[in-house]
Amino acid sequence: MKKWSLWLVGVLLVGWVMAVPLWAAENKPAAPSVLMISGIVKNPQRLTLGDLGRLQTVTVQTNEVDRQGRFHGVFQHRAVPLRTLLDIAHIQKETSDFAKPVDVAIRVRDRQGRQIVLSWGEVYYSNPAEVVIALSADPVLPRHPDDKAQLATFNRRVGLPKLLVTGDFYTERYLEDLVSIEVIDLHPDIRTDRSVRPYSGSFRIDGVVGKPLELKDLSRHPQIEVHKKVFGGGRGFQGLHRYRGVPLVNLLEQAGVRPDLDKAVLVSAPDGYRALFAMGELFLSPEGRRIIVATAKNGENFKDPGGKFTMIVPDELTDDRDVQAVARIEVVDLRQPGKLYIIGVGPGDTDLITLEALSALARVDVMAAPSDIVKRFGHYLQGKENLFDPLPLIRGVARRNLSGMSETQLTEKLAQLRIGEVQKIRAELAKGRSVAFMDWGDPMIYGASLWVRQYFEEDQIVTIPAMSAFNAGNAVINRSFLGTGSIIISGPAGLRQNESLLQAAAANGDTMALFLAMRDFEDLVPLLNQHYSATTPVALVYSAGIADSEKLVHTTLQQAGEEVRRHAEKNLGMIYIGPRLAKGGVAECH
Repeated sequence: MKKWSLWLVGVLLVGWVMAVPLWAAENKPAAPSVLMISGIVKNPQRLTLGDLGRLQTVTVQTNEVDRQGRFHGVFQHRAVPLRTLLDIAHIQKETSDFAKPVDVAIRVRDRQGRQIVLSWGEVYYSNPAEVVIALSADPVLPRHPDDKAQLATFNRRVGLPKLLVTGDFYTERYLEDLVSIEVIDLHPDIRTDRSVRPYSGSFRIDGVVGKPLELKDLSRHPQIEVHKKVFGGGRGFQGLHRYRGVPLVNLLEQAGVRPDLDKAVLVSAPDGYRALFAMGELFLSPEGRRIIVATAKNGENFKDPGGKFTMIVPDELTDDRDVQAVARIEVVDLRQPGKLYIIGVGPGDTDLITLEALSALARVDVMAAPSDIVKRFGHYLQGKENLFDPLPLIRGVARRNLSGMSETQLTEKLAQLRIGEVQKIRAELAKGRSVAFMDWGDPMIYGASLWVRQYFEEDQIVTIPAMSAFNAGNAVINRSFLGTGSIIISGPAGLRQNESLLQAAAANGDTMALFLAMRDFEDLVPLLNQHYSATTPVALVYSAGIADSEKLVHTTLQQAGEEVRRHAEKNLGMIYIGPRLAKGGVAECH
């Protein structure tokens, strides 16, 4: 008996040990998970699962079924309230005179490009555990499973981090493999005028609707009665009141509104007061279906002042989203059209990339990037597909790769190659997906992206600036050499085509900063010698922005050619020429 018991315990332990790694493997993210928080926030965030794990967490269990009745498992999650993350990021409305954030939308995207909208109100005016970001998920298995397919659902891979909106009855807003949370001020240009009389005898429903409505009387619409504990942040508790009105979802359905989860509803009054509601909170949660356009309070119809209609949110912890004198209910589509993001990643090291670039990388779906960028910045790219390497499509690189062609043949071949790759970008944009075209340095200064712009309209392109090799080179030189003169950025071709500029710069004592000149420097020396003396100071900066490879060589124009020949690096270099590079040659700027 004792041996049998020990054998049974051993089997159970082995089974448990084998099962736990299986779940852990299933729930391991497919690629390094990085969650970006951006938008109208003071402190943009880049958070890993490890970062989330260091914050205070809550335990949330979910029984996941979607609107089609499909079962997605029961899980116990360890999660961080979204409110906590937004507090760390610090939402800040900078361009609006309406200080309250009750009109703020929160757009959440997953790795597959699916996006949903939350309202600020549902995050902050509910209990913290109702909208959370999960960092772990353990299946809650039935004791006697008899359905293998159902068991597989329990043991499926759960993409982390994961958004949970526990107040929703259905799970359409449970997004897995989150990549970005963007905080949006929808109408920063709407003016708030508290001197306007808060009255409306009617209201309209418009925006992204099938049939705009103008409503003056709701007496013929089916109405419900709700009770609300009225509490305001300013005046405190105002009593328990009874309201009668028409559910907002019913009115939206009459206007032909589809409950798309990337839409929101903005309710506003004549004085500019407004509140935003996510479509998901209205249609997916029982509490959302109790939000009403009220016509009566405690058995009496609303009268002047305030007009005939008031938006009442009965189940919230405060009354800040109750809008008196409802004048407009606008349905807003927050779905992002596909964009081409031309993103500069800086001159080298990953710590020189900007927060704006990281935020954009989180929002895009696919990319076009050189292989060295993919390798160096892979942690931020999260396994996204790379459509092609744009580096061979630069004319100078193509000239070396396609040697033997005439310039005319090269132009024709390059156009053919570029069109083929551009079609890949266009196909993604047509599907509503965004593409990151990634480039070293600043994409507006001697970048690989300059050619791609001619194939797209301006409103399709978003440019994300970055530090260039010029900025990093200045830091390596570590001296202010501008003085009272100018600094001129150019390259070998620019100097040859505009010798008068070179002549004027030399005569004025200005500093020339030359990109991509190491390879052609010996050919440039005769031209430079015509305008600069042999003793003119020259600074050669190699691998600016790559900390373990940076090198600075101080020399003169007479010796610079020999220095360039001795150094193997011919691509990653900046050349500075001018008298203000000399020690003691710095003048104060005026």
